[in-house]
Amino acid sequence: MGSALYNRKGTGFALRIMWAKPTKQSYTLPMVPGGGLIRFAVMNHICLVLALAAYTSNGTERDVRRSSEIPSVDTSGHCEVSCDASPPSTPVLSDSGGRGDVTTYGSLVDPAPSQGGACNYGTTGINRFAAIQVNLLPGDMQGQWQGGRMCGQCARVRARTPSGWKTTVVRIMDKCPDNHCGIDLGGAPARDLMGEKPGRYAGDWTWVTCEGQAGVSDGPPSLFVKEGGNAYWSLVQIRNAAERIAQVRLRPVGKAGMAGDSAWINLTWADEAENFFKVPPQVLQDSGAYDLEVLFEGRPGYKVVIKGSSLAAEKSSIPLVKASVGMMAGAVRRSPGRALARVWDFLGRRLIFGSRK
Repeated sequence: MGSALYNRKGTGFALRIMWAKPTKQSYTLPMVPGGGLIRFAVMNHICLVLALAAYTSNGTERDVRRSSEIPSVDTSGHCEVSCDASPPSTPVLSDSGGRGDVTTYGSLVDPAPSQGGACNYGTTGINRFAAIQVNLLPGDMQGQWQGGRMCGQCARVRARTPSGWKTTVVRIMDKCPDNHCGIDLGGAPARDLMGEKPGRYAGDWTWVTCEGQAGVSDGPPSLFVKEGGNAYWSLVQIRNAAERIAQVRLRPVGKAGMAGDSAWINLTWADEAENFFKVPPQVLQDSGAYDLEVLFEGRPGYKVVIKGSSLAAEKSSIPLVKASVGMMAGAVRRSPGRALARVWDFLGRRLIFGSRK
């Protein structure tokens, strides 16, 4: 696929990159000053890496899609007949969303706000909501619900219609255990896509932030204490967050920088109710101050300073403050491998094509 050609006069190297298909093109890079077998070996290695990157970047040679890519149902989104009676399908899922059936369990004529659903949010003022599939195949529990871990996440949903793709944004607030369920919409978002014809549509959904989206929140982000909370037992959940929650943790104020992360108390997902975290009794019985952090996957979430005993006050709501990377040590950092890959891609394009794109 590629090689480094050594100049026998010792004036440097020329890199020549070739491939047989699909373009049958080759590129020869300018001479690189210097000489010696070691430098030759290094340049040859760089050449092979860049050749592989250039070769695999051609879309016609990529037969296997990355899991983070959701292919569209088709390029136009146009559906000629029976758009509301699409054949049942098994969802195709990825880290960024999914593809499958788009249905509704709400009224298109008189849409009502969510009553909290299986996410246990209680009565809400949120109109744009949806239920996500529990299963891929009947009863396998391999859907995106995952015991309520997807609660609070927003999704941009598309459906094929006679006039092409139609799009809406929803917050996941419920689960859909039905066979062949993809994403099941409340009344208001279903009306956006289906008009006056509810049914089973072919479509897809992509995870997006809830920030700045209309109809997916009914207040600022907050921590809610479940009814029945007391000094010996308490469950808490996060409401109106920007996305699904990865972790909630506490640390006594003043312990920052001491014993590394060992001072943090990570709250576990509750078994008693979906979409809740369980607070240890030792925190509930402590009137001292705690740093509380809410973490997202890949970016900071929220933080607040509270008394441990305040988490025992049933039905109470505690406002949360948006945190930046500098404010939180717990946000998940992105892999350095991705940054390195971007550097290689940039250098490869500059060397081979002379492009900065």
